[in-house]
Amino acid sequence: MEKKYVDSRWCLDELAEIVECKKKNKGLEVVPVFYHVDPSDVRKQIGPFEKAFDEHQKNDRVDREKIQKWKDAMREVGNLSGEHLLPHQRSEAKCIKDIVEVISNKLRNALSVHTSGLIGIES
Repeated sequence: MEKKYVDSRWCLDELAEIVECKKKNKGLEVVPVFYHVDPSDVRKQIGPFEKAFDEHQKNDRVDREKIQKWKDAMREVGNLSGEHLLPHQRSEAKCIKDIVEVISNKLRNALSVHTSGLIGIES
């Protein structure tokens, strides 16, 4: 997620769908990547996020209920543990490597739960 993410209704629809899928499927892992934004700004919807939502609310073609769904999804994602990349903190390559490692570990753990007790299956 980055500063302009919230400008896109398509991105917000996708985010709301991801959050909805996570609620329905408790085993679904969502790992947000906060790219040059503070997760608390996402959670609290301040700064560029607040401005973008104000613009969406001015648009008569956007349903208020949908905007609330987007806000709820943003709040929920802002509360998730994820990767946080700040400018000049670490290289993007290092961040990508860290993200791949986090997801690989989550998949490895999930796989071990499903294969425990099977004969002939080794990690």
